[in-house]
Amino acid sequence: MADEHSRAKSLKPSDTVSLIDDLLSRAVEVGASDIHFEPTAAELVVKYRLDGVLNVVERLPKEIAANCIARLKVLGGLLTYRTDIPQEGRISLSRGERIGDRPASGHLPHHPWAAGRGPSVLSG
Repeated sequence: MADEHSRAKSLKPSDTVSLIDDLLSRAVEVGASDIHFEPTAAELVVKYRLDGVLNVVERLPKEIAANCIARLKVLGGLLTYRTDIPQEGRISLSRGERIGDRPASGHLPHHPWAAGRGPSVLSG
């Protein structure tokens, strides 16, 4: 985990696409049932639900949080410029990845940041 934290400190906004793709792929690899992206005042906390328990897997600098959320919104077909309303979308991984016997895809609910919540990618 220490390597992930040192990697996170060196991230730039231009790294967002590969970072989000990597986080989604890793979630599929480890069998996470859902992924939570939780913005805080200091960072963007990424959690995977494994065996019913949410586990912190990455803490990203707040400087790239908005880019990460925007990337997820693009993948889910949401409006990137609307941060004041709840939105729902769907993410499908195009690499043919699977979760068990199902194609890897997920529901993407997004709640306004004012409530302190960001998007969650739920499988199914």
